[in-house]
Amino acid sequence: MNRCQVFVFIILCFLSCKEKRVDKISTEDKLIRERFVGSNISFPRSIEPLSDMSIDLNKESKFTILAYYDGNCSSCYVELSKWNPYMKEIRDLGIEVKFKFMLSGLNNAYLRNQLESIKFTGQNVYFDSQDEFRQKYTFLGRDYKNCALLLNGNQILRIGNPTNSKNDAMAFLQLIRNN
Repeated sequence: MNRCQVFVFIILCFLSCKEKRVDKISTEDKLIRERFVGSNISFPRSIEPLSDMSIDLNKESKFTILAYYDGNCSSCYVELSKWNPYMKEIRDLGIEVKFKFMLSGLNNAYLRNQLESIKFTGQNVYFDSQDEFRQKYTFLGRDYKNCALLLNGNQILRIGNPTNSKNDAMAFLQLIRNN
């Protein structure tokens, strides 16, 4: 084999590996959705609110978008900050949706400080000091792709991330409008 053939062979190997990886991820996402979509979510008793919950008491909504992030992860706060414009966009469309945010971590003072530093405007922020929520829903902690749940009551309608995926944003919006 000459160098050119070796180079082409290596490129083909990389491309085929990448294709298999994409297939594995989509199969994995499909299995997650098959297992959890349609099921009811449950919240651990150990969670505590980090924000003033009285602000949201009068707001009724059929749908909730619940996002989970690791509160000890600094890059997670960058991802979390993407929710501010998304929440504004949903409000501007006149759609009634509650937003809830679940953060795990060791120290709620640290979480509060980080939320202030990114000027996070989300209401309904919860602290899960024992990380029970992510332990039950293990797919939430693996990446930012599947960090949010669209809920109707306590029923999971969709898993994804509308702040990072146009497809998820469209799917969330379509489910909300059609139900």
